[in-house]
Amino acid sequence: MVKARASKPKGRKPTVASKAGRGPGWPFPKNSLEEALAVPRAIELKGAGHPMEAEELARACGFNQATDWRFQDLGRSAHHFGLVSWAGVSKPVQLTAIGTSIVRATSAQERSAALTKAFNAVDLFAKVAAHYADREIVFDEFFFNTLTKKFGIAADKHEKFAEVFVASRKLVDSFAAPNSKEQGDSSNEGAATDPQKTEPTASSAKTVSESRKYLAKCFVVMPFGGYFDTYYKDVYAPAVRDANLEPGRADEIFASGSVIEQIVKAIKAADVVLADLSGKNPNVFYELGLAHAMSKPVVYVSASVDDIPFDVRHLRTIVFNIQQPFWAERLKTDITDYLKNALREPAETIPNPFRPVPL
Repeated sequence: MVKARASKPKGRKPTVASKAGRGPGWPFPKNSLEEALAVPRAIELKGAGHPMEAEELARACGFNQATDWRFQDLGRSAHHFGLVSWAGVSKPVQLTAIGTSIVRATSAQERSAALTKAFNAVDLFAKVAAHYADREIVFDEFFFNTLTKKFGIAADKHEKFAEVFVASRKLVDSFAAPNSKEQGDSSNEGAATDPQKTEPTASSAKTVSESRKYLAKCFVVMPFGGYFDTYYKDVYAPAVRDANLEPGRADEIFASGSVIEQIVKAIKAADVVLADLSGKNPNVFYELGLAHAMSKPVVYVSASVDDIPFDVRHLRTIVFNIQQPFWAERLKTDITDYLKNALREPAETIPNPFRPVPL
């Protein structure tokens, strides 16, 4: 069983984000906090932090035009969380103090505090978290009745509220200091439970040794075992972190469900993919195909030009040679530079048939 741990905000005043920017009948964001962060991150990465016109911002967020309802929902959600100022597609969108603190944080503590402020900027999220405090939240009919009677949330919005609330709380918790993490009761692991009463949960019960530090994610697609594991630990993961990205690999996924489902989710959640094509591993090529199908920017590395498929050979690939002096340091530097460039110009790393369709 998992408990939601969220301290009651002290002396919190209503924010602009909790009063404006809402769609009719939607007193909370339709997107999670992590999804909404795509907006301030695009402003910082593509617009150098300066206000951006909605059309330009939409393209930076992966949409063809600002009138796309998905982009408008994303903009409103970012406004709900106090990340940006949003007054519709006819006005420039700019970072707020909270949004700036998150995307330009100089320490993990600063980012954690700013994420907590963003979560509490949504009035209903703060109130529900404070109402349950450190008690367990079970998403059953009693919880949903409370949403209606105490917080005035219509029944047709209960599931969406639970989904966005849980995902947003989970992100905040992932950046919290290790000593403030929920210590899960391991005696309950594997016990038979009613999935309708225990999922979704308000936060992760997994005990971690350190908190998350980076907003953006890089999923590393590569063979496992032997020297490949050493490459990942000593070269790839440090290079990814140097690019201000959170590294992840398939063997680090501990969630329930089938392996391929978790890999698909990891690739979908990644901002960029790092693919080691060495040895023509079929699993790597399969996961690379998934990344292409999702139009994810990819950085390619290989120990041999011959291992690079013809279909992507026209794209720039980092080819390394372990016989050369200081090859590991050179490879690490190249990966970091390529990852940063991939985030700035993602289309350049994606084969043409899978690139987002321009306006």
